[in-house]
Amino acid sequence: MINWADNNDKRVLAVSADKGWEDFAGNKENFHVIDDLAKAMNIFQSLLPVFIMEKIKLDLSSKLDGIIFSEIKNAIELSLEVINIDASSSYRYEIDDEYVELNDIQILKNDEDNGVRIYLVDSGADRITVNIPCEVFYDVGAVFNFFIWDSIDKENVYLGSVEKTVEENNIIDVLVSFYGNFDDESQDLEVADMDISVEVVDSSVNVDMGEVEPFYDDER
Repeated sequence: MINWADNNDKRVLAVSADKGWEDFAGNKENFHVIDDLAKAMNIFQSLLPVFIMEKIKLDLSSKLDGIIFSEIKNAIELSLEVINIDASSSYRYEIDDEYVELNDIQILKNDEDNGVRIYLVDSGADRITVNIPCEVFYDVGAVFNFFIWDSIDKENVYLGSVEKTVEENNIIDVLVSFYGNFDDESQDLEVADMDISVEVVDSSVNVDMGEVEPFYDDER
C-alpha cells in the first residue's frame, strides 16, 4: 500500500481501531490512520471541494478556450440585457434599437498569487457550486430620434436620428455548478467528466450616454 501511494503520488487514509495500523503508519507523510469511520468520512467530504476547485482553477488558468470559460462566455452573452439608457439633450428624443454587444470577458484574479478568483458557494455528494467573478467589457448602442415642438401646428416635428455607442465594463458574478460522481476517485475526476450549469447573477445593463444632439457624429 505504501509503495502504491509512493508510485502514484497519493495519500492513504486508513480507518482501523487496530493499534498495529497506527504503529505501521508511524511518521509516514502519505499514510494516516484514524479509528473512527464517521470522522474519516467528514475529513474526506471536507477535502472533496478542494480537489474539484483545484481542477476548476487549472482549467481556467491554462485554457481560456476550455469547457468552463466557453460555458461562462455563452451564458453572459445570452443574458446581457439593456435595462435602461439615459442621455441628456436640448431636444426631445425617443430611443429605438437598443443593443449590447459583448467584447471581452476577464476572470478576476487574486492579488497575492495572480490565480483565478473562485469562491465555494455550496457542495454536496454529487454537486459543487462556485462563484467566479468576471469583468465583462461590452458596447451599448441606441438610435435616438429627435423632435421639436411646432407651436403653430401644435405638433412634434421630426428632426432626424443619430446612433450612439459607448464602451462599458462591469463586474458580474457567475455561479457555476459542477455535477459528477464525487466518490473516492474524485481526485482523478476531470472537468470534461462533469456536467456544468451556469447562472449569471445580474447582467442588466444601465448606461448614461451623456450628451446627444440631432447632428451628433459618433466617431468610433
